[in-house]
Amino acid sequence: MKKTIIALLLSLPFVGFSQSSDYVYPHFKLGFRGGLNLTSLTDFDNNLNYSLQGSSGIYYSPASQSFGPALNAGLAAQIAFSPLFSLQPEANYFQGGGDYSLTVFGGSTSGTIDMRVRLNYIQIPLLAKLSLGNGNVKFNLFGGPAFAFTLNGKMTAEAKAMGNSRTFSQDLKVEDGGLSSLDVQAVVGAGLTIEAGSGDFIIDLRYIRGFSDINNYGNMPIPSFIKPNYNSVIGINVGYLFYIP
Repeated sequence: MKKTIIALLLSLPFVGFSQSSDYVYPHFKLGFRGGLNLTSLTDFDNNLNYSLQGSSGIYYSPASQSFGPALNAGLAAQIAFSPLFSLQPEANYFQGGGDYSLTVFGGSTSGTIDMRVRLNYIQIPLLAKLSLGNGNVKFNLFGGPAFAFTLNGKMTAEAKAMGNSRTFSQDLKVEDGGLSSLDVQAVVGAGLTIEAGSGDFIIDLRYIRGFSDINNYGNMPIPSFIKPNYNSVIGINVGYLFYIP
């Protein structure tokens, strides 16, 4: 009896962390994830400023760029080879683009133009994940390539002057003179994994940088002042992965 009580007391500190020790490696988890993208396009403001130069009688302030809110959501799998190392492939709906604003001066009037570009992708990240810590909460670092296949996009602009406003929009397609069909990206980030129920609750912060120009110029001549535009995105995500025995 005394030995039984001692054994029970010794086991108590580990009760809350028993789930990870029950895993057999390798093992598989599958679940969902989603969150907010804060997105911008490199040098899009530069190209916009050059494109607007020379308009007769109209003057523009330099365009300012900001990270715009966008969406990402999808499925994630995790193949854990040890408590330390796992692979995490994903399939996501992913938005890129950016937000821009400028002031217009013409004659005796002035106004503003607010512009939003949103690009829609199916993104396939292939991430390697390093998990650190003991117990049911772990810190992780991850990184790897991603391949974003372009679906379409949209550019909207709202012009305001003298108390009036007008909205313009243009659909963007994958074609010559439009959008490129593929964005090869790099993903790096960090997060937390919290064991909960029959799986893991996940939280992560990631940075996604595109290395493919979003523009497809086809056979069109490209002016020397035009620079490539790459997706630059900060992603904030949550999700849940179910353990698959």
